[in-house]
Amino acid sequence: VASDLFDRKSASKGLEAAVESAVKRSATSDGAQVDGALAAFLLVTYHSGKDSYELPAGVAKVVAAGSTAKGEGFLYAPSLLESARSDPLSGYVVHRTVALHVRAVSKSERQGAGQPLVRIVEKRLKEGHDRPYSAAAGALAACVACGDETDGGGTAGRTGPGESARTVATYSPVSAGSADALLFALFGRVNDLSLEGGDADGYDAPAVRSAALALVARAANRDALCRGLVLSHAGCEAGSYQDDEGLLAEETTSAISGSALGLAEEDGTFADALADFVVRCCSSPSLVPGKADGPADGKPQDKSEGQGVPLSRAAHGMACGLLSTLGGIGGTYDADEDGGDDDDLRPLAFAHDLVVGRIPPRLASALGDRLKEAEALTEEDVALYGSPRGVLYRPDSAGDDKKPAEKKKKAAGRKGKGGTSLEDEEWEAQVKRDLAKKKKAAAAASSSSSEKALTAADKEELARQTSRRDELASVLDRGLSRALAAVRSLCESDIEVGNSCLPSVGPAAVSAASSSCPAVTSLGGLGDGCASALTSLAACVYEVDEESAPSMAGALVAARRLAGSNEGLPSPCPAAAETIGAMDEGNDVLSGNSFAFLFPVVRAALAGGRNVPGCEAALAVLDRHARLLSSDDDDDEAASVLGPLRKDMASAVLGLLRHDRAISFADPTPAEALVSCYGTAEGGPALRAPEIAPLLGEGGALGTAAARAASMDALAVVAGSNPKLVKSNPLAENRVWLNCFAGEDAIRNAARRAWLVAHGRDGDDAGSATLDAPGKMYIVPLLPLLSHDDKSIATAAASSLAAAMGMHGNAERSIVKLCGAYIGSFPADEQEERKPAPSPFPVQAAPVAKKPAAKKKVIDTGLPKKTKTKKISSVSTSMAKITGGPAPKKSARTKKLLAKTVAPKQERTLDQSALMDQFKPKAEVKRAAAEEDSESKVAVRAGVLRAITAVSSTVDLDLPELKVLLSFLLAFGLGDRNDAVRNSA
Repeated sequence: VASDLFDRKSASKGLEAAVESAVKRSATSDGAQVDGALAAFLLVTYHSGKDSYELPAGVAKVVAAGSTAKGEGFLYAPSLLESARSDPLSGYVVHRTVALHVRAVSKSERQGAGQPLVRIVEKRLKEGHDRPYSAAAGALAACVACGDETDGGGTAGRTGPGESARTVATYSPVSAGSADALLFALFGRVNDLSLEGGDADGYDAPAVRSAALALVARAANRDALCRGLVLSHAGCEAGSYQDDEGLLAEETTSAISGSALGLAEEDGTFADALADFVVRCCSSPSLVPGKADGPADGKPQDKSEGQGVPLSRAAHGMACGLLSTLGGIGGTYDADEDGGDDDDLRPLAFAHDLVVGRIPPRLASALGDRLKEAEALTEEDVALYGSPRGVLYRPDSAGDDKKPAEKKKKAAGRKGKGGTSLEDEEWEAQVKRDLAKKKKAAAAASSSSSEKALTAADKEELARQTSRRDELASVLDRGLSRALAAVRSLCESDIEVGNSCLPSVGPAAVSAASSSCPAVTSLGGLGDGCASALTSLAACVYEVDEESAPSMAGALVAARRLAGSNEGLPSPCPAAAETIGAMDEGNDVLSGNSFAFLFPVVRAALAGGRNVPGCEAALAVLDRHARLLSSDDDDDEAASVLGPLRKDMASAVLGLLRHDRAISFADPTPAEALVSCYGTAEGGPALRAPEIAPLLGEGGALGTAAARAASMDALAVVAGSNPKLVKSNPLAENRVWLNCFAGEDAIRNAARRAWLVAHGRDGDDAGSATLDAPGKMYIVPLLPLLSHDDKSIATAAASSLAAAMGMHGNAERSIVKLCGAYIGSFPADEQEERKPAPSPFPVQAAPVAKKPAAKKKVIDTGLPKKTKTKKISSVSTSMAKITGGPAPKKSARTKKLLAKTVAPKQERTLDQSALMDQFKPKAEVKRAAAEEDSESKVAVRAGVLRAITAVSSTVDLDLPELKVLLSFLLAFGLGDRNDAVRNSA
């Protein structure tokens, strides 16, 4: 038809005139210039069939405008693209004009002239713009998203937009990046159409999938390829296309093999970028990180300027579909059996790495962030979110002089004053009836407010509420809900993949399901979503029947709510009993991921002072899995997963040893289970200091008698595999040395055995063997234990300090530290506190320093010089060591000891203020009350005296050291205010 028209010159001129007319009308009108687009299409069609492609100047300018980012001109105007949604002919004219022009230019000699029509705008790409493509790419993508009923060669024989997109990608220069530009544009267009369509996505999913798969094979940009892989699952969200799962997996595998693997080899960050993009589309309300959904100034957001645009339901669904497909592909790969360089396995290995190693931690972090945002919402926010849009929301407390919180406070006050329970219940029932009436009245007022004329203030408040509802929807609908749906998609893709995600995603899902925030508890759909996500994770514990998944989820929630407290599970707890029973069934071990996921239930079952029916096997389950840490089975990967749990498992057993019910466990005993926690495999990773921390704390070496004995047994095992960890660690050495002098035989023998093993000796003769001396810093960690609340520990600290002092043979430093600790806890006496006041005497300036007089020259007469006799101080030597006063001539050893206690001499100066204060009236002098004594200070002083008693009875002290101790006791001990301390002194 075009050829017949152009044989007559008048047709060519008339079409050019139509284009010029459309250009003029587009300058003053926003309407779609369909006639101008049709004329441009006919002209491009005619000239593209000639040997030399040369468009008229006016038409060439209109078409070439698409090579810019803004695309000024009627051919790429939004109004024309919008009309293509309802008029397939308009879309056909646009996408065929672009495709024919690109193909004609590539075949002509003008290929290098001007910018390519469909291209990546490099400047925008470098700036991180979300839409870095030319206007022609955007127009072609809009036509693809709208689709065409004849796409693929129907009865009308018309070429569809997908075929035009493939034509452009084929004939455009490689440097233009046309495939990348079309993928960027297509993703943005689909996202916009879905946002505008609401529940109906508003785009042609099959057309988008077909075009995306064709473009992915030619993609070279990392971010474009990420969008292309997501677009390849258009329409596959929420269980759609279930019959095509095999086809989806095949197409995705082909896409990974054809382009993703090559790009991953060139760009090492591609796999991380793909994981980040998929997780963001699955669980985030906004595409650009750190950007809010709406603009801060309240003005309409220009999506073309690369701001943080909202992610639509379609984008979330496509990403979840890709996540599910990747999980299915990756689940078929076994790293142990399928290892090698087989090309057919490389796409499977790539998908496995994504869904097992890269996506789960990112998804867990995103779920945690979305949960924090939801927990930040108040009850008023949740009520506003649930109110109808366009209707002014009036809180229940409006018009009421007392808020519900104040009423609850009043009710609590009435109960505290001894009101009868019957009166309280009747009063609370009346309050509930009143609140119900007011809610009903408020709802009626809200429904009628839309009919009545709103005041200016009401309209302003309604606008604020509407904006706030959008923010709340972003947090709840496009935030937490999507993250939970992504967790379900990943878990349901493959049970092996879901099992590998348990350690990373499990804690975040448990936190969401156990959250008590108003958003989760008040919105039933959100609470059900949290429970459903956790149940999906529990179903991935493949060693346990899937029917027990709800019980496992319930037990995890119950255990989470008890975390951080010493309380145990409620008794009875059917969910925990079923979980423990399933874990113990067959006396078999779970995979490391499964046990790490369910370990909080085991820990909660061991906590508290009461037995939970059905949970008696909790300790056996823990012991069975702890033994894997010392297993030499190289094929079992459980040890690598359980290693980080070693500290928590030990803490759980030590928590059980605090209670009397620990004696009811026989096979294994708690002590045996604790020892199992610290076994190591030969050639495996060595123990680290943080892992033995529970053995050294108040629940271990300083805990109950049973806990102390079990901790010493465990430290003996640790010393056998890593002696330096006990011998070179001052705290560990201190705890073992302390318990070597415990009063209980079981503790003492276990500690002596650990001490001997740490020093490379046989621990069998622990009862009679001589112990090696501890390190020289023994007194530093022992001093605080002298005043421990447990008298047996305080006594053992005193005995161990005395024994160490006797082994090292030099008691000077220890004596000085003991005396200093006593004096530091001694209460201060009453002191005078003088109030500064103006002096009645003129203030004299400080004396001017005089030059030292010239030294008098001494004349030697040859006569014997007269010797001066020193005045002997009345202060004794031993007392001087304590107070620091002057003393008579001392021996060299005594001087050395005195140097440790006496403060350095300072130059004597005249204090002018002290001198003037002597002349002030006595009314201005206040007396500071004496410092009150406390139980902690008394305990410190009593502990020091207990240590001195042990030292004096076991260590041979020299006379100067005895004098120091005797003087100290006379000066401080016998003068102590506390009767018990004074009697001990």
